[in-house]
Parts: sequence; structure tokens; C-alpha cells
Amino acid sequence: MSASTERKNRAAARAAGTDKKTLAAQEAEQKARKSKRKWIIGTIAVLLCIALVLFLSSPLMYRITTAVSVGDKNYSPAQVKFIRTNARNSLNLGGYTVDYNTVSQYYGEDLADQLLESTALGQMARNSVLLKYARENGISLTPYEKQTVADTAKAQINAIGEAAKMYNVSTSTYMSGVYGAGVNETLIRSMLEEDALANKALFSKYISISSTPEDLASYYTDPIDGDLFSYAYYLVKTDDSRTAEEAQATAEALVSSFTEWRDEGVALDDIAPFVAPEPVEDAEDNAEPAEDNAEPAEDAAEPAEDAAEPAEDAAEPAEDAAEPAEDAAEPVEDAAEPAEDAQAVEPEDALRSILTKNFPDETLTVRNEVLGSSLEEITRPWLSEEGRVKGDITTLEAADGAGWYVVLFLDHNDNTEPVVAVRHILIKAEASEDGTYSDEAKAAAKAKADEILAAFNQGDKTEEDFAVLAFLLSEDGGSSSNGGLYSTVEQGQMVKEFDEFCFDESRQPGDTAVVYGESGAYAGYHVTYFVEKLPARDASARDALRSKALNDWSTEITEGIEPVKRWAYKLVD
Repeated sequence: MSASTERKNRAAARAAGTDKKTLAAQEAEQKARKSKRKWIIGTIAVLLCIALVLFLSSPLMYRITTAVSVGDKNYSPAQVKFIRTNARNSLNLGGYTVDYNTVSQYYGEDLADQLLESTALGQMARNSVLLKYARENGISLTPYEKQTVADTAKAQINAIGEAAKMYNVSTSTYMSGVYGAGVNETLIRSMLEEDALANKALFSKYISISSTPEDLASYYTDPIDGDLFSYAYYLVKTDDSRTAEEAQATAEALVSSFTEWRDEGVALDDIAPFVAPEPVEDAEDNAEPAEDNAEPAEDAAEPAEDAAEPAEDAAEPAEDAAEPAEDAAEPVEDAAEPAEDAQAVEPEDALRSILTKNFPDETLTVRNEVLGSSLEEITRPWLSEEGRVKGDITTLEAADGAGWYVVLFLDHNDNTEPVVAVRHILIKAEASEDGTYSDEAKAAAKAKADEILAAFNQGDKTEEDFAVLAFLLSEDGGSSSNGGLYSTVEQGQMVKEFDEFCFDESRQPGDTAVVYGESGAYAGYHVTYFVEKLPARDASARDALRSKALNDWSTEITEGIEPVKRWAYKLVD
């Protein structure tokens, strides 16, 4: 190739960018770009990893991810942790409410964890359907109810803060220890609001369930189902040491001893213990003891003759006493007093005394005011017989050969005494160190009660509004969870001032008041809301019909609703 041609080719290569220098430069540039790209990707990856670690370890992760879904309601890990913590003291074990530590101690941690999880998931399912019901029916918390929730949340945070100081840690650190990561004041307030609204929805539904007089009248299949019965009983059991015949004989002996006291006026101290007779096996075996028993009979007659002598001596003062005839009458009246005192003993106490004398380790069972519908099949026919009077007694054979009952009738009434349904919010006065209540403490409690009633009266003044305030504010642990409701209050059952409010003849549904109350357990004020007055049997029917309707409704709205654990549930444990 000529030199000129070579020059031309080199010039063309440079122009096309394919000469060696240009290619080397391009390759170097590509390597630089690739290295830079790798460095950028690596940096981004490191930053993402750091961000992921920070995210996973931050409270935000526990608040925005989903741990459990129930229908259209999602619960974050922090919310689940909060619910689980609050559920630790209310686990259901065989129908009994127990705390986590007790279950763990006696039955093991595995069962305790299972119960805790099922309780928490059940609470989430319950609240989710109730919150949906609230949305669909326009049920909401009033401004005062929301403020009450906020105050409650603040009080919880303050209590946690005080506890944190004792351990020299921050409030957030201590709160994470109590509830778990992600739980803060905002979350606590929102969860308390949801719980309050869910309960308000439940109260609203319960209150809306009403019964007509015809519903109440037809509730009892048999009229005596609504009556009240009081009675006592003792079961003479059959076992390895006592046959059925011996059990029957023992039961009849108890009855016989009782009738000595009841019908013959024999003092309880004079009723000798008995020995149940041996069962009769056959006539020949029984004949021999009869002959032996004849011998002591003659001897037994001798004391009878001697016993007659004091009777003759006793007659002598009677002759002297005959002279002052008017005075003689006085001892006769006095002599009647012991008989009256003996009859003052209640039948159940008499039977208990006889039972204890024969069987010191046995106890008499007394059942007061049992609904006829709850009577046992064995005792019901006898107890409900017309003409039955206090002190009637009988023996009844137990089912399946278990033994023989001794049954004592005490009372039967038609259960028509009036009872009232009333809701209340108890505000207790703070007790002094010596257990007394100062005027200042009582005044503070009254001021709080007055404030609650005033706030209630500024709203719609509905029963469900009062119920949710009782749920949030009442210090009566026995009724706060059901909206402060006592559905069958009898006259004289409550403290004096509360009783007077309930049974005032002018009382009307929806009436409210603040009344003082004091007992051995507390002193304070009740914010009261009167619901209604009914005969007791109708009130029992009303409550039973309401409970059934509420259970049926609850079953209906929760059908197919199952909590579903999502991937973030692993953050809960």
C-alpha cells in the first residue's frame, strides 16, 4: 500500500472514530461510566438498607403496617399490642374471667398465650362490626364524650410518665415497655375513642330492643315459671356405705325429727340423734331382733312408773295455786312464752340443727327466690302444689339412684313486687388515710357529679348518651361496663338516697338527679338516670327477651367475620 493511501485510511479512521487512540479513549470512558453507575447503585442499595433498618426499628413501622384485618377494618401492630395488653386481665377460661399471669402459673404459658390471642382477636372482631353499625346508623360520640376520652388518655400517659421517673427512663421508653413499640398518646386516644363508640353502638342497640305487654305476658309458658320459690334441701346420697333403702330411711328419719319440732313443739335440744334403721332383708332375719328387743321392754317400763311419781308431786303446787285463782293465770301466760320462742326459730334453721346433730360435716342448701322456670324437675311439682305452706317437708327420690332428697318449703309468691331499672355514674369521694371522708373530699366528688350531669343535659339527653358516660366515668366496677345499668332494683336494696330516687312515686322515665350515697365501702355521689318501673316478673321477662334478641343480632352481624392475621402480625410478638 502506498504511503498516500495509508495516510488517507488513517484520516478516514480518525473521522469515523475507529482509530486506536479514539477507541482506547472510548473504552476508558465506558469503563468510567460503568464504574460510576455501579457506585451509584451500590450507594442507593446501602441507603435503602439503612432506611429499611431504620424503618423496621422505628415506631412508624408499627403504626402504618397491617397486622390484622377484620372485614374492612385494619389493625396495625401497635394497635394489636395495645389491645392485647388491655386484654391480659380479662381472659376467658371456662366461663371465668382470669388474668394472664394466673393462667400462665397454673396452666402454662402456651395456654395463656392462646387465650390472650383469642381474647384480643375477639375484641377486634367485636369492635369492627360495632363500629360499622355506628357508621351505618349515625351514632357518634358527643364533644363531651370525646373530651372525656382525651382526658382519660392523658391521665394514662401521665401515670406512665410518673412510673417512668421511678425507673429513670423516658416516658416513650417506658410506654414501649408497657404496650410495645409504636404506641403513643395519639394512638391510645384513638383506641379509647373507638372502644367508647363501639360500646355506645352496643348500648344503643340494646336500648332499642323493646317488648310489648303481650310479649311479656306470653314469655312464660307456664304461669309459675315467673313465680319465685324459696326452699331448702339436703341429699342423702347412696354410695358404697349406704344403700338406696338406707338413704330413704335416713331421709325419712330427718323428716320425722323435723315434724317433732314443727308439730309437737319438741325443743330442738330435746330431739335425740337418730340412727337410720337397717333395711329389712327378709321376715326370718327380722324376727330374731324382735324377740331380743322384747326383753328391754319390761325394764323400760320401770322408769315409766318412777317417772309418774314426780308428776304426782307436781300436782301438789297446783292445788295450792288454785287458791289465788287470778294470780294462777299469770304463770300460765308466762309458760306459753317458751313455746312462742321455740316457734320463732325459722324452719330452715331447725332442719339445719337436726341435720348437724346427726351429720356434723353435712350442710343444708337454702335457695331463695328461684324462678319457677329454674326449678329442678324433681322438686318443681311438689313445690308448686296449691296450698303449700311454709314448713312443709317431704322426701323425694333423686334421679339415677343418686339418693333421696329432704325438701323443705319456705315460700312461693307471684313475683309481682315492683322493681326499677336505673343507670348511674358513681363518683367516689377520696378517703383520708384513716378511712374517713372529709367535707372537702365530698364536695369535690359532688362538683364532679354536677359537672357530668350538666354536660349530659346540654346534649340530647338520651339513654345511650348516659350509658356511654357511665362506661367512661363511673367508679362502680360492677356496672360501668354495661353502661351503669341495674335492671331489677328492689325497694330497700340500695343506699337510702339512691333508693328514694328510684321509688319516688312521681318518678318518670328519663328523670335524672345527683344523689349522695355512703356505705362501708365508699362515700360519694351517684348521677342517676331513671329508666322504668315494672313488676319483677315482667322485668325478668324483658331482660331475657332483650338478651336473646341481642345475641341473635350479634350472631347475625358477625356471621362470616373472621380476623385475618397479615404478615406484620409477626411484629406483635
